[in-house]
Amino acid sequence: MSWWRCILAVALLCCGWAAHADDKPQKHFFWKVTGDKGTVYLLGTIHVGRPDFYPLPPVVEESFKKSSMLVLEVDPSDKDDLKAAATYIARTGVYPFGDAIGNHLSELTRARFAQYAGMNHLDGKLIAHLRPWAARFFIGQSEAKQMGLKGGLGIDDHFYKEATAMNKPVAGLESMVDHYRLFAEFPDEMQDELLLLTVVDAKNEAEKMTELFDTWKSGDMDALEKLLRAPQQEYPFLKPLMVKMLDDRNDKMVEKIEGVLKTPKTYFIAVGAGHMVGERGLIAQLRAQHFKIEQM
Repeated sequence: MSWWRCILAVALLCCGWAAHADDKPQKHFFWKVTGDKGTVYLLGTIHVGRPDFYPLPPVVEESFKKSSMLVLEVDPSDKDDLKAAATYIARTGVYPFGDAIGNHLSELTRARFAQYAGMNHLDGKLIAHLRPWAARFFIGQSEAKQMGLKGGLGIDDHFYKEATAMNKPVAGLESMVDHYRLFAEFPDEMQDELLLLTVVDAKNEAEKMTELFDTWKSGDMDALEKLLRAPQQEYPFLKPLMVKMLDDRNDKMVEKIEGVLKTPKTYFIAVGAGHMVGERGLIAQLRAQHFKIEQM
């Protein structure tokens, strides 16, 4: 899980919750949004975790229990979407027989990629046939495992399990295929640059994830946005990726949240914390629509 992927997923290092030193109420990446009819509890999530991350703050769990439906980025219970995603990966994430990733990389990226794979004892036969975007996901899983982080312990999965146990309906804002397509459709040159950045930055992952977590845990939106946008200064080619991964998706998410707020129900919506911040973040866009918003 490289630095850029860590930022975009806000897959942050997990530890326990603590109160502020001055005993002021702790603010979280958690908001209550009130419309004319409906209410949305909006949680910025962490996609991977460890056992010591739990229990979550009571205000989050209590708000979830009061909600009539859980809405995630994608619906894990949608078997058709899962099947379509697997088909998409098999069709677009692997080179045809006789071809390999090394034939499509620049000399520098090919060398660094081979070095990384050797040092981390990755399955050479498997990873050699993955396209760059799929290889990055494979590396991300490997890095997360080395740091003791698991998707099954992420906040999204935590609430999905709770919703299932409570027979609470679950829905998704997007499809899993859409997630993969975002990466698969980037130009070859950007695929090459992203893979290079992935393997070069891997050694600094743990330190930077800890920095991100501390910022996220404080509930400081401005500080998290600064961290999210900082890599663009060093790597300008990341800008279009950020626009597609955050800004464009935020616009579509806001439309759906606005629709939910027109219904007389209470929804619990949990999406990556990176979607909350910035001028085109969910909070700023919902505030511009004059909804009542309270950070909790």
